[in-house]
Parts: sequence; C-alpha cells; structure tokens
Amino acid sequence: MSLSPAAALAASLSVPMAQLLVCGSTKPLQREIQAALEYSGLHNMWLLIPLYLTIVHHHLPSLAVSTCALASKWAYQALLQKGSRPYRPDGGVGDEYDKWTNDGLVESFWGEHIHLGAYTSEEAKGWFHRDDGFIESLVKCTCWNKRARTTMFKEQKLTFVDELLQWGGFDAAVEELAKTEPLRILDVGCGIGGSSRIMAKRYGKAVQVTGITLSDAQMERATQISKKAGLENVTFRQGSKMDALRMEFPEESFDLVWSCECGEHVPDKEKYVEEMCRVLKPGGRLIIAT
Repeated sequence: MSLSPAAALAASLSVPMAQLLVCGSTKPLQREIQAALEYSGLHNMWLLIPLYLTIVHHHLPSLAVSTCALASKWAYQALLQKGSRPYRPDGGVGDEYDKWTNDGLVESFWGEHIHLGAYTSEEAKGWFHRDDGFIESLVKCTCWNKRARTTMFKEQKLTFVDELLQWGGFDAAVEELAKTEPLRILDVGCGIGGSSRIMAKRYGKAVQVTGITLSDAQMERATQISKKAGLENVTFRQGSKMDALRMEFPEESFDLVWSCECGEHVPDKEKYVEEMCRVLKPGGRLIIAT
C-alpha cells in the first residue's frame, strides 16, 4: 500500500491523535488516516512538525492557527510517548525496505547512509532533545540555519563510521595485514550501501567489501550508487540465503564483519551474533552498532 505524506504522518501518531484529526477533517484526509491506522507504527520517522502544519493547513483551512499549534503540540508529545511499533506478521523487513527505498523519501531525508551520526556535545546543542519545550522545538524546526543543520546531519554519519572504525582497531589492522591481498569486509544489513561505500573509499584497493540485505530495492540502489561513484571494490547481494541468521558464506571468510542498526530487525539476537562470529576469521574484528 502506498501512503501519501499525510497518511504516513498519521501512521506515526497515537490513535487518539489520529481520531482527533478524523473528527475535524475533510473526507479525503479521513480516508488517508483510516488507511494509515492500519499501517500504524511503520512510518514514525515522518513526524516532522512543519510537515504536519502544512498538511493540516492544506486539508483544514478553516481551522484557526491556534488549533493547529495545539494539535502539533499533541503530535510532538505523542512522538515522545509512543512505544515500540507493533509486530506485523503480514510482511517482512525486506518488503518494508523495498517500499521505503522505491519511494525515495528515506534517502532524500537521510542521504546515502541511513544510519546514526556522531556528534560532539557542542554540535548536539542545535538539535532536538527530549526535554526541549514545544516552542523551542518548533523554532529549531523552522530556524534559518536549517540547511546548515541538514548538511551537518549527513556529514556526521561519516564521522560516526570513522569513529567506529578507529575504535574497533580496523585502521591499524588494514595497515598491518593488507600487504599481500585485500582484506574482506562484510556489511550485514547494508541498506543502500552507505557504510560499505565509506569503507571502500577509505581503504581503497586494500579491501574488498560485500554488503548484504533482504531488500531487492536496496541492493539495486546500492549497486547503482556505487557504480556511479566508480567503486570497483564493493559488491552487494540479496536474498533469503543472505539472511543475517543464515548467511551463505563459509566459516572464517571475513577480516571485518560490520553491522549497523540491523540487529533491531532480527528476531533471534543470539543467533545473529553467532552467525557473524562464524564467518569472521580468527583474530578478525566484529563491529556492531545498534
């Protein structure tokens, strides 16, 4: 099912908030929200206050600005208070990431590296915090330095990978061991290949990177971006045999196994770690971020 921005937004809200919108909305928006409730919990990343205000203004022009502001405050609170998204047995992780990759929204917001960023305490001051007041958060959303913050948001992902590789000792390992043949790196849950490309660029011919994902769309997009970048030392694989719980690789195949924000989607965490250790060479490095 394809959701419009309005429906995706409503899906991230608590039921009471969505019911509030339905009560005062036009019928088209009501249908979108009803559909979104069935899809509930899968798009909570889209809860952006400016987007919410735009949608409400478009669909409900007769509402007073004060009502929009109050509803936005409730939406903001709902985001902070909402628990884990519900389990949905009718679809898989690969299916959901196919949708998110094909619609391009995730990549447009997050860039090529759809993962965490690393910030100093000084850099973090301009970002959102749980204890921020509503007005303070709204100002941060709409202030004039939005472009600068967006740039930093994407750049800090590079910093995050850099910090992890240094912390995991892989920089030193590459320098010491990659003298006769390229070291092999495995990126488990590679997404559209952000981490894989960073490592491929960082170490060049000293490494050969393999990224795996359950999503066809992610593999295709990762390959497309990497070819455009001219990277020949990174490849991507997809399919049930590349499931993180049963990878089709021999034992002791990789010098570094990297997995960033993949474990959240894996039902058996112990097996997830065991499988990565199985394909890791003796003395290799295992780096997990979650």
